[in-house]
Parts: sequence; C-alpha cells; structure tokens
Amino acid sequence: MKMEIKFDWKDALIVAIAAPMIVGIVLIMFQTWLETPKSPEPQKKIPTDIVAQVKSLQNPAASFSIAMWINNIPNVTEFTTEDEIVLHYKVGDFPSEKTAYLTLFNISPTGELSQLLFNKTVKNEQIYSLPESQTAIEADAPLVVMPKLTLEIGQEYFKAIVTNEPIDWKKFIATNGKISAKIWGTTELVANIK
Repeated sequence: MKMEIKFDWKDALIVAIAAPMIVGIVLIMFQTWLETPKSPEPQKKIPTDIVAQVKSLQNPAASFSIAMWINNIPNVTEFTTEDEIVLHYKVGDFPSEKTAYLTLFNISPTGELSQLLFNKTVKNEQIYSLPESQTAIEADAPLVVMPKLTLEIGQEYFKAIVTNEPIDWKKFIATNGKISAKIWGTTELVANIK
C-alpha cells in the first residue's frame, strides 16, 4: 500500500505563515523563562557581625554535653548586682583519651563581646569555676586575690564552645564562623541581673 501526501500552494502558504509564528512564540517563552528570577537554593546565612556569629553557633549533633550554671544553683538565672557571681561549667561524655578545649564568651546587656576563656584545657566530668577561687599574687606568695565576676544590670549572655583542638579565632572570624574542629559543641546561659 502506497501513501501519497498532497501538498498544494494553500498548504505551503499556511506553513509559511504558521512556522515563523510558532518559532516566535517558542523564542519569547524561552526568553521569558530565562529572565524569570529563580528561587535560590536555601543557604545557611552566616552573620558578618561577630556577636551574631557567636550566638548562632550550634551543634545539636555534638557527641558530648556542656553544662553551665551560676553560684551552684542550677536553673536559677535571676541575680542582683550585689550578688557574688561564680560561673560553673563542666564537659561531660567527652572521650577521655581526647583533650577538650573550652572558650567562653560573654555578651553584656549593651552588646559588648568579651572572651572570658580562650582554648582552656578541660577534663571530662570535672567542674570548673570562673573566677577561680583564688589566684596567687606571685609564685609562692602568701597573699591571694579573690577575683570577682562583675555583671551589669540587664541580660548577660554566656556562650561556651568546646572543641577537640584549639580554635584559631582570627581564622574563625575571617571564615564567617566556620569551625574546623571535627568534635565540637556549645551551650549558652542567659542571666538576668537586676
């Protein structure tokens, strides 16, 4: 069976008119698709402000625990400026064969960031205090200074960061808050001072 297709001048005229229209419509649709803003893939925004970077550091998958409390009274966070404040902290469940390094930040009610401890070596399950109970004025001196942690009226924010290697904080700032340590975790404590 042989099939024959007839193509006369009317068919040629329809193709000649329709083909450019179809190509034009396709080109316009393609250009519109190219110019339509694409929704960007969600990315974790890292704040450029160092205070915001410190506050945003979280590692919910940390394989160990960090605890902080004030004046040997866990879960009490209301104090006055007259109270003598001692901040206690402890790292738990950290691999005993590993060394842990703790850095402690404070953000005052006015937004001022201070680094209270810097890559301090801490042992698993040992409780530490800030300030330490006594500091010798000189080696072998009988006089000691009883340091005091002074807090301002308002909300005092503390952030502890524990890592398995010392953190280069200049690099941390330059890389917008990326921590290179493979094992790290954080905790925070907010105290209201009246």
